[in-house]
Amino acid sequence: MRPSTRAKLEELMAWHGITEISEAVQLLIMNTHALGSAGSASALAVPRHNFTTREYVALELYAEGTRIAGKRDREDA
Repeated sequence: MRPSTRAKLEELMAWHGITEISEAVQLLIMNTHALGSAGSASALAVPRHNFTTREYVALELYAEGTRIAGKRDREDA
């Protein structure tokens, strides 16, 4: 487990006086499951990051892709 994830789990455990990781994980699973499909959705949602490519980067990527495609076309001929 990543150190930051482990730290968050340990903080959760401290908040609730839990000393065993296995107990904490079991409780998290049982209580999240008890929320049902809709209720547990936010707890299990994967955070997504917005990524915006600057125009000059997109143009460089396109040019490089075009160069590689042309090279492969010449190799296949």
